[in-house]
Amino acid sequence: MKKLFIILTFATASCHQVGAPLTSADIDAIKKNIESFAQAVNTKSSDLGNGYADDVISMPPHNTSKVGKEKTIEFHSAPEPKVSSFVVNSEEIEGTGDLAYSRGTFVYKAVLNDSLEINDNGKYFVVFKKQADGSWKVTREIWNSDNPM
Repeated sequence: MKKLFIILTFATASCHQVGAPLTSADIDAIKKNIESFAQAVNTKSSDLGNGYADDVISMPPHNTSKVGKEKTIEFHSAPEPKVSSFVVNSEEIEGTGDLAYSRGTFVYKAVLNDSLEINDNGKYFVVFKKQADGSWKVTREIWNSDNPM
């Protein structure tokens, strides 16, 4: 039975059509999406949601998943803590066809209740999907801190 499973797995994998590799224009568009998000967080811009697909699911640490663009924007736009600096470093962008991912790190500084300083750094993983208009939008995101609780 195990042999049959292995044969079927390889047969199925060999029949699967792999999409075209990402072009440099695709990678540049994804990088721009990431940079625009960081800038929107830093400037409290209403453009914060421009890079999200309507069906995005965000998975923030120590919180429930945010399903949909509206809930994701609401989470990222919360008045507290007040962000003083947010820097994202994309270390890897890969993908094929209309799906891609970015993996990287972030440094986050904020103030909670005008008194408690928050200094955090961590990592993230974001899945992008190419839209009908050719743009790349975030469909899934998850991140967490490198700092101990």
